[in-house]
Order: sequence, then structure tokens, then C-alpha cells
Amino acid sequence: MDFAFVPNGAKGDFGIAAAARFLDMRVPAAGRVPRSKTNLQDILDWIDVAIPVGDEVGTVFLVSHASEHHVSFLFTAAQTDPSVYTVLVDIQVPGGPFRAPIRFLSAPPAGASPIQIVIKGCRIGESEAFLRLLKKLMGGQVQVTAPRHFNVFFAVENKSSAYVIDCLSYNRELHRKAPIANHADLVTAFTGAGFPRYNGSPQPAGEMSDLLDQLKKPVKLDVSKYLPTAKTASQLKLPLRTKVKFNEPVAGETSYALKVIAEYRAQRVRKTVARMDMVAFSAKPVADHVTEAIANWDAKYLSQNVPGGTVSKTFGEHLGLHQGETIAANVTWSDEPDEDKATGTKGRKIVGTYYSYQLIHPVTSVTDGTLLFDSQKEKGAALTAPTTWPTAATEIAALFRTV
Repeated sequence: MDFAFVPNGAKGDFGIAAAARFLDMRVPAAGRVPRSKTNLQDILDWIDVAIPVGDEVGTVFLVSHASEHHVSFLFTAAQTDPSVYTVLVDIQVPGGPFRAPIRFLSAPPAGASPIQIVIKGCRIGESEAFLRLLKKLMGGQVQVTAPRHFNVFFAVENKSSAYVIDCLSYNRELHRKAPIANHADLVTAFTGAGFPRYNGSPQPAGEMSDLLDQLKKPVKLDVSKYLPTAKTASQLKLPLRTKVKFNEPVAGETSYALKVIAEYRAQRVRKTVARMDMVAFSAKPVADHVTEAIANWDAKYLSQNVPGGTVSKTFGEHLGLHQGETIAANVTWSDEPDEDKATGTKGRKIVGTYYSYQLIHPVTSVTDGTLLFDSQKEKGAALTAPTTWPTAATEIAALFRTV
């Protein structure tokens, strides 16, 4: 029997609303976990009680806002911090606050498949360390799958038919120590980065440059509106127009214009890695404080034992860099005034700064350019191909990570 948990969405959160419609058609009513069960412990406990005697748990779908570093559901009811990687590490203690029910902890019977935990949340599948630690938290016997790209839900409908689409958008992301200063350099950076499509072939440069050129079309929109500078305080986000093609008519549509599936984002990223009073700050140079922060991270969070081996997450990845990127090449360090609000003690904080640029666009077939998706029919004729994901194992693994 399959189960699904969909959180309460904020007003205007059309993605969560569409995900709920999708899973209401995929999962029977008896398998829909109440939205009041907002943490993983309570979700699994509810499933353990709700499943009929003699039945087995098949797939558990968990809808979540997410990134490479976090999920939006809590792990336990007592948790107060967001569900980031460090919290997931800290909670991994024998006899700790998280206790999965025995059916999730037990190995599947001979010849049976393990319970499938499918997280429908953006990019969390990019972090092998996070997924393997989540698997370990649940006892190490379940199988966990999550998308490596943005996960998008939307509805296509008319008076006689309605379908909900579950698809992906690539996250093409660049990091720079110094800001990109002009549009031409932005296009060169993206088109020269060698971003691969799901089959390993390079993303056509023309597709990326066409999307980026939309940024300079509005008369009043100058580069300061989409290229962050040393004074930019918040993330810059601009929707991009794109029209996706379907492999067959969906609610009478062979193509569909959708803003939420393509977007440009940029920001000056600032990460505080240490805070201290003036005595501690004055005892050593900024570079040594950075070295100490990295050493503290490595000692507690770098390497983690999981079923089947060891996973790691570097201090650079913790700051938001990609695997393989170095702190030296991408981050500028500074110290700034700070104050302990509890005591009023004046001090300094150590801040790392870099610039991030994201181009988000739909994952389409490398063969014919049609959107790759899963779908559910609410009403109307059945689609000939309700699922159009590729069939090659390597290509599926480039879209979804399973551990």
C-alpha cells in the first residue's frame, strides 16, 4: 500500500497545491497522511498504525520544499532548528529522539522489495550525503529516492479534461569570487561552463543564451537589476518565458507556456562561519579563524558512517559551493562588527562572501525536445504516454538519486 504526505502550502503556493492534486490521484484516500503530521517521526508512526493488517508499505511520497542542503519537514516533533544537514548529523545518536517503527527498520522478506521513500523536493537528490544519512536515520533498510533538479508540479486543463504534470527543471549554477560585471560575460560564463544534459551531452549554448537575453529586453531593466554587486543585499529573481512541447496533446495543448519552470536567480551570498568577542578575535588573523572554522567542521561533520560505507560533505559544500570547488578560488573572507544579543558583548564575526548565478530551465528530451514528465489524469481521455522519463538507467540516475 502506498502513502503520501503533502504539507500545508502558503497562500499562492501553486506547486504544493498541484502536488496535492497529483498525489490524491496516485495514492488512495486511506494512504494520505494528515497534514497535521508535520515531522518524519509522526508520519512514519501514522503509517505504521494506518496500514491494514497483513498489508505491506510500498512507496511513501514526501512532498517538501528543499535544496541540496535541507528539507522542509522536521525529523521529530521536538526539533526547533530547520532540517539542514548538520541537524540530520546531530540527530544520528543511538537511543536518540528519532525512532522509526519496526516495519521500517526491518529488512524486507526474501524476494521482496524494500520500502520506497520518495522525496518530491527540489535538488535534495544532489546531496548523496543527505540522502544516505536520511536512510540511516530510518534504519538503513528503506530505499530513498529524490530529484537532482528542481521538481515542478503544474496543471493543464480545459472544460472537459485536466491533467497534473510532475516534471523537472535543470539548475545551472555558477559561483564566482568576484561579481560578473556585464551581460556578455554572464552569457559567456554560462555557455562555456559545459553543463551536461541528462544523457551527458552538453546543453546547447544557444538555448542558454536565448533565455539569458530575456534579461536585457525590458527598457528599464539594466544590469544592476540582475547582476549583483558588492552592495546587493537580497537574491535577485526574474521569471523567464519558455514554452514546453508535449509529446502528445495534453488537455488539447501540444505546447504550454509556463513561467515557474524557467527562472534566473543571482545573489551575493554571505555566510557567517564564526562569532567571538574582541579578545578571541584579536588573538589571531582572520585567515586563522577561517582555518579553525574549517577544522571544527571537519572534526564533526565532514565524514559520516552510513550503511555501505562513508559519505562526506566538505566545509565548502556547507557554504553552498559545488563538490570539487575550492574555498580559496571562490570565497572572499572578511570580519565585521558583531554583538552578543544576550549579553551585549561587542565582538567580530567572520564572513565568507561569493556570487551565485542560477539559470533554471525545463528538462526536455534530447531526442525531440519534448518535456520529460510523469502525469496523472483528473478527467478526460487517458494519455498514450502518461510518463515520458528516459528508460536508460544512467539517464534516470542523472535525474534522480536512489540510495
